[in-house]
Amino acid sequence: MRAPAAQLRLLRQREAAGPNSLSRLGSRAGAREGEDRGSGRMWPVLLGCLVLSGFTLLWISTPTYDPWAWIMWGREILHLDLNTTGGPSWKPLPMFFTIPFSLFGDDVAPYLWLWIARAGALLAVAMAYRMARRIVGGGWYGVFAGVAAALALF
Repeated sequence: MRAPAAQLRLLRQREAAGPNSLSRLGSRAGAREGEDRGSGRMWPVLLGCLVLSGFTLLWISTPTYDPWAWIMWGREILHLDLNTTGGPSWKPLPMFFTIPFSLFGDDVAPYLWLWIARAGALLAVAMAYRMARRIVGGGWYGVFAGVAAALALF
């Protein structure tokens, strides 16, 4: 497999600069790792998404066809009586939510599903902003790219 041109260019620069450049490149990598360790800032974003999605439950809404089937299957799995003949295709990830949600009863489980699904959608918008800002490199251009990506996903 052939290496991309940018990777070959970086390798040539490293070879031409000598051993001092490796320590400098290593310190840059360490700085990036340190930036990644500061990702504890994701907890406020996650909590904000959960709170905002909780407020959206004030408007009247219900899950659509597929989530209703998943909610029923979660209840049926909990009662050890799963029947998948009357629903959409099987999705294992929703079961991690709908099985525990079925413990709260048939009236509360749909609202819990809406809460988590909407929080996931808001988190996707926040992550689109974060990724676009990081790719561009921060600054005003990064903020503009992040807002554009978030609006495009929203």
